Amino acid sequence: KLTDEEAEKERIKIGHKQKDSVWYTITDLEGNIIGETGLLRMWPTWNCTDLSIIIPDPKMQHRGYGTEAIRLMLNLAFDHYEMNRVAIGVVGMNTNALNFYRKIGFKQEGI
Repeated sequence: KLTDEEAEKERIKIGHKQKDSVWYTITDLEGNIIGETGLLRMWPTWNCTDLSIIIPDPKMQHRGYGTEAIRLMLNLAFDHYEMNRVAIGVVGMNTNALNFYRKIGFKQEGI
């Protein structure tokens, strides 16, 4: 039987094999998976993509992992995939997420 971590790795490996997306695990300093991040809905013709990140355990949030993961993903999007725009969606009025994305440099569009 797969451990929770092995099952998560398998889910990511199988579920994220789409031509218009790339996905990575986020690990802590000991190598434990604490979340995932990805670029999805990549539109090379329009040079834009969406970014997704989740670190579900509140104990692993506010420790710099999300900031580092997004920094790496933005470098990948702009430098490797030559995107001109990266968007990120926020579910509901998640003010913690909104503040985090603003701190990193995202600008709010719409409501």
